[in-house]
Amino acid sequence: MGGPAQMSLRDLTSLDSFDAPSCVSVEPGGYEGARVEVDDLEVLDDCPTATALRIRGIDQKTFDVLISRYGGRFTGLALWNCPNIDDLTPLLDRES
Repeated sequence: MGGPAQMSLRDLTSLDSFDAPSCVSVEPGGYEGARVEVDDLEVLDDCPTATALRIRGIDQKTFDVLISRYGGRFTGLALWNCPNIDDLTPLLDRES
C-alpha cells in the first residue's frame, strides 16, 4: 500500500505502459547504432516519480553507472539492444 506499483515483464515491455508517469524510456538519438552515454542518464533526474525504466543501447560502463545512481529507484527495468553488457551483478547490490 503506498509503495511503488509492481510491474510485470509484460507491462514493462508494452509500448502503451510507457505513457504512465511512473514509467520512463531512454533511447539514443541520432544515427543508427547510437548508444546512450553516461551523461544521457541525467534525463532520469527529471522523472523522480518513475519506478520503471526501459533503456536501449547502453554498454557495461553506462549500465554500472545507471544501477549505482538510479537502480534503487526502479522496480522494473527493461534493457534491449545492449549486447555489451556482460555483468549483471550490480543489480544484486542495488538498494531494495
